[in-house]
Amino acid sequence: MSLREIVLVLPDPPLPFGNAAGRWYYALLNGLQRRGHHVSAFAVCSSEYDRNKTEELFRSGESDLRLYTQAESAGLSGKLESLRQPHSYRYSAELMRDVAARVAT
Repeated sequence: MSLREIVLVLPDPPLPFGNAAGRWYYALLNGLQRRGHHVSAFAVCSSEYDRNKTEELFRSGESDLRLYTQAESAGLSGKLESLRQPHSYRYSAELMRDVAARVAT
């Protein structure tokens, strides 16, 4: 099996004891890394508690995991953009810029 570079953009942090989505993201991230893939993950943290727990969990530096705060509400224009790109309101401009830079390399 050939190893791959994988980029994940996650709407929730990968936490094994967090919400259901976070548990799945944790299993996915760890499973891909155990199989030898290089994974770059960009995750949105909606609370400081989740950010601290995630940083604590992935402290070793083996993971290329970057955490971002949820984007500020963009009002009506954000809602209209969400029609075109569902859930885009969660992703900050900084996160989108960093993902684009990572994919370009």
